[in-house]
Amino acid sequence: MNRRTLWMALVVTSALFYVGCGCGNSLKVEITQAPTTSAPLATSSVTAVVTHDKEAGGVNWSCTPVGTCGSFNPTQTASGVASVYTAPSTAGTVTIIATSVDKPSRFASTSVTITTATALNYTFYVTGEENDGAENDGSGDVYCIAGVVAIAQTASGDGSFAVVGGEQDYNDGDGHTATQDAFTGGNLVLAGDGSGNGTLTLVTASGEPGIDGTETFAVNFPNANHALITQFDESATSSGSLDLQTSTALPSGSFAFTSTGASFTDDSDDEFVPTAFGGVITITSGAVTGLFDTNVGGNVTIGTTITSGDVTLGTPDNYGRGTINGSLAGSGSLVYYTVGPEVFRVIDTDSVGLDTAVGSAYGQGSGTFSSGSIGQSVFSFGQAFTGYGAAGEFFTSAEDGAKPRAKPEGIGSACTGIGLCAFNGVGDLNELFAPVQLTAQPITGDFMVGTNGYGSLNFGDGVFGDVETFGVYAVDPALNILDPNDTTDGGGGALIAEMDPDLIGIGSIVPQTDTGVAHFNGTYSFGGQGDTTEEDEFDFLGGATASSDGTVIFNGTGAVADPFGALTDSPGDYSGVGFSGTATPDGTNPGRYTIPLLFNFDSDEFTAQTTIYQAYAGQLFWVETDDFSYFVGPLETLSGPYDYAKKRTKNKKH
Repeated sequence: MNRRTLWMALVVTSALFYVGCGCGNSLKVEITQAPTTSAPLATSSVTAVVTHDKEAGGVNWSCTPVGTCGSFNPTQTASGVASVYTAPSTAGTVTIIATSVDKPSRFASTSVTITTATALNYTFYVTGEENDGAENDGSGDVYCIAGVVAIAQTASGDGSFAVVGGEQDYNDGDGHTATQDAFTGGNLVLAGDGSGNGTLTLVTASGEPGIDGTETFAVNFPNANHALITQFDESATSSGSLDLQTSTALPSGSFAFTSTGASFTDDSDDEFVPTAFGGVITITSGAVTGLFDTNVGGNVTIGTTITSGDVTLGTPDNYGRGTINGSLAGSGSLVYYTVGPEVFRVIDTDSVGLDTAVGSAYGQGSGTFSSGSIGQSVFSFGQAFTGYGAAGEFFTSAEDGAKPRAKPEGIGSACTGIGLCAFNGVGDLNELFAPVQLTAQPITGDFMVGTNGYGSLNFGDGVFGDVETFGVYAVDPALNILDPNDTTDGGGGALIAEMDPDLIGIGSIVPQTDTGVAHFNGTYSFGGQGDTTEEDEFDFLGGATASSDGTVIFNGTGAVADPFGALTDSPGDYSGVGFSGTATPDGTNPGRYTIPLLFNFDSDEFTAQTTIYQAYAGQLFWVETDDFSYFVGPLETLSGPYDYAKKRTKNKKH
């Protein structure tokens, strides 16, 4: 048996036999689905079938030893309808019992072994576009997923790592939802070449998302605690993040948050408008106060106040899932999943109002900020549903009537207080449907940040295409927005949400601390989400090496989700795609590079004219500037060759 230690042993779900009378036409009970083994606190589906059940009462679920055997939700189900079983917290053997409601003397039972080892939980989220040609009941809808997956620490005989529990919420904004949907199986398979590439498969109890309820994701781990993730099963395409969960406690303290998605205005035609939300909140014993901004299809509302009692957070379950009660950022049906004490993901689960969104909340540390909290920075923002993306860099100074020059030595006095400060720099923007493509565009404007981290940023009129106004929401200076478990690099900055009538999206501002070309060197994880002029979304991720000697040679492999044929002649999902190119430094703007990025599909090729901005050696952002397609996404340094046999730690055509 393969005993490489990664997480813990597998969970097997199988059909089981019933106990009870099976004679003649009398009522009998059979348990048809239940786990034989389970990790502590893991969830599994259990199903019983009752034959000759004239009153259609179904079964009551129970277990022994009473009080230490776990729980069921719901405790009563109709014949053939699943209940979710949550295992107890301690190891041992328990007995699951399904008893006829109409004839309590008739029952079935089965034994479950609760293992001594534990799994590691990962919180994840994705958003993207469903494939209306796949088996998912969608119609090209925007969709969002957020959840937690529990993955075993010990490899099974085939080298994969079993999914032993977890749950998710799914919403396509068009009436298709699955809430608190338990995972009944799946696995994680990782490449052995140190690239960080892999495949995560999740089997859901509802059978809703993916292909008949089986979701497949391509993943790339830049380190043991964090991965880029994209859906990879042709039912949809998406991008997001997967991060080690270090806390399941009720969030507390001050947070900045943003989310993005779509709101459907005409159910019959699947017409939707993009949405963006952002704000700052304080959570005290579950009670929420603060203020937020909303942009629904260009209808902008700034500074809505949340007073005490308006919004509360429910107590999270064993997987860190809790409800947000009351209206926050335009929705009254929100669920959160914790990542750690300072980070949680938020998803809109509204199946009635026909909207969907997903986003994140990041802690603010001490919660005290000023305009000086934003200094020399790199930014990235966009939204695939709007069809635009941008990246750039800027310097800041006090607003004294003279704009700062484009080099650090020309900045002048530093920003202080909560008044307006100036910025200028350079950016690349692709508004695919405008169409507007700007490269190395000089940018200027002003911004301010209040003591609570809530502020705004304004580009000069016509300076950067249709980009004008953002809400700014500052985060803890010690918190890495891309990788919240990384406590050594990349902390601080702000979340941003665009509050314009024409462009609607979210992004981030991160401090720029290193523009050295020689430091853009080593092994990187990369990803991107984009669109074409045909309104076909594509997503990709992978691992690559960058070797620097005046220029940067970029070379790697990864996966491309292309279910609509955006980049290829044959729609589908592609693994082992080659990515290569030479990144040339911008001699005028340190930290900026241009690269013709080649996607090599073996039988097909695609070259994207791309710009890269370097925040520091371990964190960069890129944007495609072609007039027929665009993408935007991150590049992150691998902490070292990815050792999938090592136990996880909390360290760091056209």
